[in-house]
Amino acid sequence: AAGVDLVRLGHPARVSPGRFVFVIGLHPFYMKRMREMLDVRIYMDPEEELRREWKLHRDVRDRGYSPGQGLEQLRSRETDSAVFVRPQQQFADMVVQYYRRTAAAQVPATAPPPLGIRVRVDNSLPLARLADELGRLDGTRVSVVHEEDLVHQTLVVEGDVGAADVRS
Repeated sequence: AAGVDLVRLGHPARVSPGRFVFVIGLHPFYMKRMREMLDVRIYMDPEEELRREWKLHRDVRDRGYSPGQGLEQLRSRETDSAVFVRPQQQFADMVVQYYRRTAAAQVPATAPPPLGIRVRVDNSLPLARLADELGRLDGTRVSVVHEEDLVHQTLVVEGDVGAADVRS
């Protein structure tokens, strides 16, 4: 697109691992060899309407697209997303989903929508203590749902949890 700086891939570079190395992108679990190198695989799966809004906002703000160009980019990449990106969810150890807590009509247009988060993990992880601690924060609702597949559980958190709350 005219007037848009395109990101170009550079030359391969060796990365020396520190305590943690984060691999972020659209295809981190696509290749089996790559999946096997990762200790924890987290798949971000915001509800579709939020995902589209966030991507459109980023493309307009950071990439210089017009809203129409941003929508066209979303439309043109949908097939690739369905074929190459979303199937990677099956390889994740953790699936994180942000969702709207209330209907958009109940929130002023200038305010960000109140969000909730669902974190789906293997049911062998002990989530009860974490759920209890989060539930003690003022204004939060927390639950742990055991999935019908008998393999997964989902931690659901609604409310305003700030960084200071998590640190304490």
